[in-house]
Amino acid sequence: MIAETLSASDCIRLATLHVAALPDSIVSELGAGYAAHFYRYLERSEHEQVFILRNEQGQIRSGCVLSLRPNTLRRRLLWHTLLVLYAGPWLLRRRRRRTAAPGAPPANALPAGLPELILIFTAPEARSRGSGTVLLAECEAFLAARHIPEYVARTVDEPGNRALEFYARNGFVACGHSAGHGRVFQVFRKPVPARVPADGL
Repeated sequence: MIAETLSASDCIRLATLHVAALPDSIVSELGAGYAAHFYRYLERSEHEQVFILRNEQGQIRSGCVLSLRPNTLRRRLLWHTLLVLYAGPWLLRRRRRRTAAPGAPPANALPAGLPELILIFTAPEARSRGSGTVLLAECEAFLAARHIPEYVARTVDEPGNRALEFYARNGFVACGHSAGHGRVFQVFRKPVPARVPADGL
């Protein structure tokens, strides 16, 4: 099963997997403790959907998060998780590490009002087996069932980031850049493929 109710232990496993698979993400930098709060919030949120894949032993090996309201997610996390407690020390660490970027920041090309695939990851030992493509298909079936025609994704625009190739290979089209937290992100858009009706319908 791919979309399912997550138990407390599932949220902890997702948090651990997230930190291992995406060590440079903001959630990972806030620590495994915050990551567990993050996934517990997503599980009960009516605006986010978490999709997972399990291995033969039933352990979560891949996950992704789709937000129908990405523009309000940060504010909701501030209200409903312990983000304020974790973010203070993180902001201090990041301010010490930040270096001035040459040139002006890029214009924000992130379209307003579209759902966003905000995270997709696989355990390091299970990569390159098609898990990401399966999870994308589940996200798109979820969106198609709600008659949503398009969605977006973004990833850090840096050499060696395998996600850039992953999105391009899976039908996303680069549409510009956005900036935040001292990073530049490549923004992608993708039409949601039409659902094929079952025979006889």
